[in-house]
Amino acid sequence: MRKWNKRFNGKVDFAADDSERVRGAYCIVCKLGSNANIEVGSLGRARFSRGVYVYIGSALQGIEQRVRRHRSGWKKLRWHIDYFLQKAEVMAVMSVPSRDKETECRLAEAMLGIAGASMPMKGFGSSDCGCQSHLVYLGDEDLEQVMETIVYRMSLLGCMYPESTTPAKRRRTKWQ
Repeated sequence: MRKWNKRFNGKVDFAADDSERVRGAYCIVCKLGSNANIEVGSLGRARFSRGVYVYIGSALQGIEQRVRRHRSGWKKLRWHIDYFLQKAEVMAVMSVPSRDKETECRLAEAMLGIAGASMPMKGFGSSDCGCQSHLVYLGDEDLEQVMETIVYRMSLLGCMYPESTTPAKRRRTKWQ
């Protein structure tokens, strides 16, 4: 069953080189405008507080395609985040090029380590790993401040400027 979702209004900035498929993990920062009860697939119904959330996922076959699908209003609801995004508004997307699934779990752990962060629903987005959750609630704070905190946490993990994706490195591997 497909559902139409009109929540996305072009506010997402997603930077990726269209000529090269980027694989790895990604963070979707979204805002829930009011408290909501949301049915999340097999996890059941839960109450989510208004505020800012970050979802951490992975797409080892291509981040841009996965995020485009999550943002799409016309899709079969498949992943836990698809259910959540029926009510939440995507504010930003950050990709982390990587070749291993563990990057997703390290990011989720780092986001849960942010002061004041909490896990709104056990098992959300983490049915294929041992993590508690890949959805993190960051409170009803100023979005800009939350984004700075997320970027800082990602930089501590070495996620912001991974060596394997610099243009010079790409050129060298393409032509040699």
